[in-house]
Amino acid sequence: MLKPLKLSGSRGVIRANDADEFMRLSIVLKRMLVAEGNSPYETAFLVEDFIPGFEVALEGIFTHGQLKVLALFDKPRSIRWSVF
Repeated sequence: MLKPLKLSGSRGVIRANDADEFMRLSIVLKRMLVAEGNSPYETAFLVEDFIPGFEVALEGIFTHGQLKVLALFDKPRSIRWSVF
């Protein structure tokens, strides 16, 4: 999983299935970040392992130490690359 540090939510989060795809997608991700106005030095991303299974999204508000859940829903899967 490649997760850009400069974006929020699931924007730009991509799963690479092997080392070659990781290299290609890291270049795509860096170009996308630069195209959005970031400096080439501001294109860092977090790399995480992928855990297979279904994915859900939680929308909520956290105030005064309390979480108020607004919605919990399944997220659809992408067909080609796993983009989240």
